[in-house]
Order: sequence, then C-alpha cells, then structure tokens
Amino acid sequence: MDDHLNFVYNRGNSGSYQTKAIMGVIKDLLGKDTFQLWNSSMDKVIKFQSMGVLLLGRRQNI
Repeated sequence: MDDHLNFVYNRGNSGSYQTKAIMGVIKDLLGKDTFQLWNSSMDKVIKFQSMGVLLLGRRQNI
C-alpha cells in the first residue's frame, strides 16, 4: 500500500491523494460512476464501475 493514490475520474477531477483521505473522495461515487485508483508507480489499478463491479489490473512489461 502506498502513501498516495492516483484518482482518475475525469479531466477536471483527477489527482493524487493521501491513502488516508481517499475514502472521502470516492465515497459519493461508489456504485454511481466509473473511476480508477492507481498506485503511485502507476503499475497497479482498481477500476470501480458504476454498476458495482471491481476490476483489478497490473501493468506487465513485454
């Protein structure tokens, strides 16, 4: 777990947040909108979809 997470929502509402504060940022979006949380090195992601489905991803080097 990183100290900061990258929140990717849309052009105007994306940014880096402390891990402790991220729940306050995403709480109102859960189950309503699609967004992503990336770790600080941008190699692991959780995609939260509006229908309540979570997708886990990891960047692989080819």
